[in-house]
Amino acid sequence: MCERKGLSLHMSTNSIGIITVIAASLLEPLAGLVAELESFPVVLANEVQVNSRENGYSCAVVSLSVVLFESALNRTKYRRGDGDPQWQE
Repeated sequence: MCERKGLSLHMSTNSIGIITVIAASLLEPLAGLVAELESFPVVLANEVQVNSRENGYSCAVVSLSVVLFESALNRTKYRRGDGDPQWQE
């Protein structure tokens, strides 16, 4: 259980005993998106706007990076036994 400013968070129960980790599955797609984003020609925009293609790829890269990082942290938390007592090995 994690308590922070009155907020209690619990790891969900898992009746089949499988811990999924999607971090490894996201590495290749993330690298592909970054490579594709870098391959776009530079399009100059004004001070407040970027082109929509660049914005879409950037949002996807950030979103997948967050999911990858969270997956890795949750797996580490599970392996270290920092979650609920039912998850400790």
